[in-house]
Formats: sequence, C-alpha cells, structure tokens
Amino acid sequence: MPTNEPTPLNRRCPLVSIIIPTHNRPEPLKQCLLSLVRLDADRSLFEVIVIDDGSESNCQDIVAENASGTHWSFLRQTNQGPAAARNLGANQAGGRFLAFLDDDCTLPRDWFQTLSPFLDEQTMLGGCTVNMLTKNIFSTASQELIEYLYTYYRTDSCQTQFVTSNNMVVPCLLFKDIGGFSTQFKGAAAEDREFCDRWLWSGYHIRSIQQLRVEHWHSMNFYQFLKQHFGYGCGARLYHEMKRQRRGIGLTIEPPNFYKNLMMFPFSQHRGLRAFFLSLCLCLSQFCNAAGYFRAKTAGLLPSDQIGSDGK
Repeated sequence: MPTNEPTPLNRRCPLVSIIIPTHNRPEPLKQCLLSLVRLDADRSLFEVIVIDDGSESNCQDIVAENASGTHWSFLRQTNQGPAAARNLGANQAGGRFLAFLDDDCTLPRDWFQTLSPFLDEQTMLGGCTVNMLTKNIFSTASQELIEYLYTYYRTDSCQTQFVTSNNMVVPCLLFKDIGGFSTQFKGAAAEDREFCDRWLWSGYHIRSIQQLRVEHWHSMNFYQFLKQHFGYGCGARLYHEMKRQRRGIGLTIEPPNFYKNLMMFPFSQHRGLRAFFLSLCLCLSQFCNAAGYFRAKTAGLLPSDQIGSDGK
C-alpha cells in the first residue's frame, strides 16, 4: 500500500503541482529536482510531489537534499508503474493544475513564466521535449519518433490530439473527473496516448505550446532501445483495445504514408549518414513495436470489461 511521508514545509495552495514519478534513477532525479529549485518563479506558486514507485534506493533523502527551497512532498508506493504513481501524486496535490514531469527531465529557468499565460481550466497543455543527448543515436531516434508523432497528430498550429506525459499540464478537477491515468498500464508505454484519447472523448481540448520546453536526458544503448519500443508495442495493444471498447469501433491502422513519412522524417532534420542511421533506427523501432503488439495479443494482455474502474 502507498504511504505518505510527512511534508517538510507547510503546505499552501499553489497554482501548479509538479508531479514526478521515479523508479531507480537517483542521479537523473537529483538533476530534475535541482532544475526545479532554479526556476525563476515565486515558490508559493508551485509545489513538487515526488512519488517513489518501489525504488531500491532511498529516494526520500535525494528529495530532501535537492528540493530545498521549494514546497515538496514525498510519497512511496509498491512498484505499480508510472500511471499509478502519477494518480497517487494527483490525489495528494493541492494545485489547480497538475504538471507531469519525468525524473530524467529538467526544466529551463523560464518554464513557469512560459506556462502561466496559457493555463486554462478546460484545456490540456503539452510542450516541446528536447533531447539533450544528441550524440546518443538511440536517444535521438526515440525523440525523433515523438517529434514526428507530434507533427502527425497536430490538427493546426495550436490544437493536437496527443502529448507525452513527461511534458503535460492538466486542470486538476478535469483530471480527476475523467479518472486520471489508467492503472492497467504497468509500464511507461501508451498510458499517455490512452489518457489523451479519453480526454478528447470527454469533450475537452489539447493545446500544443511549442515554446514550453522540457529537456530530456534519457541515455539508451541498443538493447534498451529495442526493449523500449517492444514495450511501446505491448502498450499499444492495450490502448487500442481500450479505445475500441470505449468508442465502439474496430482496430484502426495508420495508412502506409504514415510509415513512409516516418522513415523520411530524419532527412528533414539531419544530413548524410546521421539521417540514414536515424531512419534505420526508426524502421527498427516499428518492427519492435509490431512484435510487442502481437506478443501482447497472443498473450491475451487485454483490459478488463470494466474500463470505467480505471478511467471511464
């Protein structure tokens, strides 16, 4: 069962609650927290909530040492995945808005000033995630995929259908009204896609704010790259089945041009061999995604019929 550790500073009613799930990544978490301490913002306007999702290391000490000067809380749960961790943080949040951030991300100093003018009680906001490990071909390829999806799902210069959960800001009341993230997703794969789809299905809007930047420091090797995209495929299977049950439609597959344009996307961003290798990585990611999808299908990894218990 999750436990709520004492909050070191007196709790106020902030405008934004920054929620960070973490699992066995102490050094990235430290850098993430230090970036929050350096924000050029009135400390009374935001709080920091860190949720330890069953880490082996002592995350509470890291938070206490590196979140000094902010209003912070520390929560702990057995390992249930980032979706459950974010929901736990949201349940303890005092802010009108919830800003979800991953533990391997940092915020630029002007993040809060950039965010504030766009806050809207009826709209989800998603920003731009910047890969800071540009020399790592696998980290770059994964970020290229996200950038392509952002481009693909953006309906106009502002409105979009999808944002990732490492740079997502939502009104707290609406988040709770639609049931938060589905805890049927045990890993970091497609829980944000399902949440965005349910958000839109509920009649709310998603706005893309390109100047709202988050810096991503996720280093990967070849094996980790394959594992990540295999996991995305497993999550996609669950997402598509939940979407089918909710909307009453059959499985939809992206048209061939989606994959063709994906393979060509790196050539619009890079040159020469780097663009070629990134395109190759994206091609490989889609094979891994398909393998994960069919592995989940054959293993019967489907949601229960009671989708409402995890978010309508």
